[in-house]
Amino acid sequence: MAALARRNCARYPGVSIGESDFEQWVGDDGGFRLINSAQAWHWVAPEVRYRRARELLDDGGALAVWAGEYVALLHTHSDHILLSDEERTPLLTAVAAAIERHGGTTEFAYRTWLYLARAKKR
Repeated sequence: MAALARRNCARYPGVSIGESDFEQWVGDDGGFRLINSAQAWHWVAPEVRYRRARELLDDGGALAVWAGEYVALLHTHSDHILLSDEERTPLLTAVAAAIERHGGTTEFAYRTWLYLARAKKR
């Protein structure tokens, strides 16, 4: 994903792309207006995710957490997590391939949620 972001942002000299776990990333504390996480917030260590987000946000900055993409979501379901990598990978690959064979999309009633939190003044 970082390689794709670098390619897409190459013409913007003020943009830099860093690669790190959120928990370990060294950024400018209090320097961000927005932290956006799509489909990944649940992977951040629960004991540090909100504290770390607050450290990085400006006063009044926002944390936006999205959920909803189907195949990525399947990785988070307990019945899929319990599968070994040898079982889970082919299963989810087959699900993604079936979706692609049918036009690359799937329709079903499913809600996507945005959880938005504003940082209070320090």
